[in-house]
Amino acid sequence: MRPAAPVSSHRPGCFRLRARAGAHATFTGWVDDDRLRELYRSAIALVCPSIEEFGIVMAEAQACGTPVVAPRAGGALDIVDDGVTGRLVDGQSPSELAAALHDLPDDPGACRASAARFAEERFVDRLGGVLDAYAPTASIASTARSSGDGEASSAAAARAATLA
Repeated sequence: MRPAAPVSSHRPGCFRLRARAGAHATFTGWVDDDRLRELYRSAIALVCPSIEEFGIVMAEAQACGTPVVAPRAGGALDIVDDGVTGRLVDGQSPSELAAALHDLPDDPGACRASAARFAEERFVDRLGGVLDAYAPTASIASTARSSGDGEASSAAAARAATLA
């Protein structure tokens, strides 16, 4: 994960938020990956009030066993299993998001299993399957078209089959 730009605690809005949050929130600024995982694991939930196209932060939180509260839109529809790995709300209002925090599922294993769908190993395996299914056929067809020689085409097909 790439480090985010540090959040300045000297911004005027940050002081107002800290005063309103009281003991309910901690403003950390930038943290490294190890600390971020600790924060995810110790959180009651990750609240993602914005509509994200994918929402890698939601998948990261679930990989740490943390449920997610998010609007019922965008990437949250693919990541959050409503009632199992978090809560999806119909809007983005603070009251809707806060209400969802009172009715959270408590199954860290379900969250981790859900996030495993986005793991690098699964991506590599699935992409490898696509390449295995496509590449030999494409290589054979391409070689046969370019050579125009039946014997050379057979040799190319044999080479492509061995490489696959």
